[in-house]
Formats: sequence, C-alpha cells, structure tokens
Amino acid sequence: MKINIPSGVADSPHRNNLFEEHFLQAWLYTHSDQLPFDTSAFKEQWLKQISLNQDQNECAEKLFENWPMNLTKPIFIKGHALEKLGLYQIGERFKSDIDLLIDQESLHYLENRIKALNGHEIKEKKWWGNSHKKIFSLSQNNHEVVIECHSQLFYHLPQIDWQRYRHTQISDQLQLEAHLLFLMGHYVFQHNCLKIYWLLDIALFIEKFSKQIDWNKLQHLAREWDLKVSLDWSLSLANELANFNLEIPKGMIKSNLDIDFNFAWQTKQSGLRYWKMKHKAKGKIANSLKYDVKWLLNKTRK
Repeated sequence: MKINIPSGVADSPHRNNLFEEHFLQAWLYTHSDQLPFDTSAFKEQWLKQISLNQDQNECAEKLFENWPMNLTKPIFIKGHALEKLGLYQIGERFKSDIDLLIDQESLHYLENRIKALNGHEIKEKKWWGNSHKKIFSLSQNNHEVVIECHSQLFYHLPQIDWQRYRHTQISDQLQLEAHLLFLMGHYVFQHNCLKIYWLLDIALFIEKFSKQIDWNKLQHLAREWDLKVSLDWSLSLANELANFNLEIPKGMIKSNLDIDFNFAWQTKQSGLRYWKMKHKAKGKIANSLKYDVKWLLNKTRK
C-alpha cells in the first residue's frame, strides 16, 4: 500500500518528528521505494523494533504454548494479532505490549504462569475506564515485555460475551468483522484518532480482507456496540490514507464528517476543536457525559 501523506506533513521541517510521534518510522523505512523522501534515518528504529518484536514473540510462545485444553484460549488483539495475520513483517509495526482478550479463569492461570517466569503485575489506579484491564511485565533477554489482559474490548459494553466473536472455537483471533470494528473503536472511540499507525492498521486490514468481510454484519455490529461514529470516521480516513483505493461498498463512506484527514495527522491534544471531536467520537452524548463524570471523579479521588 502506498499511503497518502499530506503535503503539510511531507514538506514540514519537523516531518521526521511527526512520523516518530505517529510510530510510522519502521513501516516507512520498509516501504521507502514508495516515498519521495529519504527514510534512511528510520533504519535504527526499525532494527530496534525487530529486536523488541522478536523478544515479544518468544515471550508469547513461552506463555501460550501447551495451553490447557480445559481453559479458554486467549484471543490476541491489536499489534500481535495483526502481525500473526500477515499485515506486518516483524519490526514494521510498533508494539508497546502484547494485548489479549481473556476470561477470568484463564487470566488466573496466566498470572501464575507469568509469576513462575519471574514476572509481576504492573499496578495502576483503577477506575471505570480501565477496570477491565490487568497488566503484567516480564523480562525477555534485554527487553521488558508487557502483557495487557482485557476482560472486555470496550469499557462501555460490560454486558457483552466477547468470546462469541472468536473466529473459530480453537482460534486465537476474532472474527473479521469484530476484529475490524475493534480496531476502529480503539482508534476513534477510545483514543480520539490520536495515532496514524492505528489508522494504518485499519487500512491494511481492509486491503487484505475486503472481499471476505461481511459488510452488513460489520454495520450491524457497529450499531450493537454503539460504534457507528467509529465506523464512519475510520472508513473515511482509512480510505484517504490508502489514496482512496480501498474496496469498500458504495454508500458506506460518508461525507461531511466531524473529522478530516489533516486533523487526524495532528498530535496536539488540546483546543476547542479537539475537545469537540473527542466528545463526538464517543457517539451517543450519554457515553461522552458518563466518561467525563467518571474521569473527573477518578481524578478527585485519593
């Protein structure tokens, strides 16, 4: 895929800093033949990511090989899952951790396995927005490998049985539609279109699986999960990132949205426009207000 980089970014004297903030350096380095500028400065980051990714993958093999048959197999999500699907070669995508969707019984077993390997839990202050997560740290060669365990995909949907969206009974991947919508919700609903490398995930996923995706099912899930805004924004922005070359059904790409491509490349999380966009990204006003109130209560709690 040849990605669309706005002229304001490509011609900026701070271009390399912007690519670093969006975690795109390694991917751009491995696709340098498609770019009109030199990417040799990104080689060091690419090599660092190869080393880290190798240790993350080795750690994952140790943790999840010979998983007990009586326990539900964890589902990989985000970077590790996308690498396993072949969207990225090792080192191309920044992976800060290994993310899992896991049930309580399997989490207890995994926690014991991590401790047996001299790992430990990373304690963090709990509130409504992160109560469904538990984070662990392990040492693998010269790297810290972080394992982030999720009991649910989105904090505003605790009632959903996420395991029913597993690709197959023994698969460690989500169904294509659930996987894609999770990537969209993670990018828009959870993180307010903050990083372009998350948008690249979506574009590459659609490019690879567009003919296999049930687009009607995807739209149904977006309504069920209250992620219609995430779906609309992600399809529009991902298609523009891919130079409008993605195979998306006619009528699914909306116009006159509250987000635009140039704004998505910004890294500044402040200002009135960002505040408006952040709240519209939550979809329903009730979701936005609930988040604000619980966030404020958490901040004022000792």
